[in-house]
Amino acid sequence: MGYIRMTTGSDEPSAVFHPGALNERPGLAKYVNTVISTWAWIDCTFINLASNFLKSEHVAVASMLETIINPTTRYSAISALAESTLTVDEYDLYHASKEAIFEGSGKEIRNKFTHHLWGYDARRDDTLLLLDPRHWTQSYAIDNADRERRKKDRNAPFSQTPLQRSDVFHKYREDELISLANDALDRQELANDLHFAFIPGHPASRVLRQKLEANPKIKVRLVKRKRKRS
Repeated sequence: MGYIRMTTGSDEPSAVFHPGALNERPGLAKYVNTVISTWAWIDCTFINLASNFLKSEHVAVASMLETIINPTTRYSAISALAESTLTVDEYDLYHASKEAIFEGSGKEIRNKFTHHLWGYDARRDDTLLLLDPRHWTQSYAIDNADRERRKKDRNAPFSQTPLQRSDVFHKYREDELISLANDALDRQELANDLHFAFIPGHPASRVLRQKLEANPKIKVRLVKRKRKRS
């Protein structure tokens, strides 16, 4: 099942949506996959980080955290573990690093990339389209209602559906997708450094803590936290 939106006054489709749409644009799909998979790695890294805080077996900690289905609640639990086991300065570093990793809309974009519907602009090789599935289901329901109504009155007008509006399609051009993929990778690098910085006895732990403290995004947050306490 798919959807093709025709350009007004043209025989050329302007939007094509179907389950295999990303396969039609593999050069762009790789950036989408990078965003999705990198945030999955970040989630795993924070669960590993929690086992560092408790200095216990990863299996036990992971099993406990994975029973928490809501991601926000899970991250709150990890932060609670950090606050209860780390020194004040260590917790400041953890909290500032976590804020830097999750700042902005990075994870929200990942969620949209994962749960929305992908298509492409048939007139351009450098553009993917993203559609909120609610617009699809609403349009399907409206079309069915129209079909039933026209069985009784063949002259009944057609209703406008969300899919007839160009503003429901979010356009992602190649340069924006590259930027989002690189941003996700930068966040994963911070998460990875944070993880290894808190592995007890790790030879690079001290160096990685210093690296995190020198990061401009983290440094400004550390200053704010220390000022707030003083």
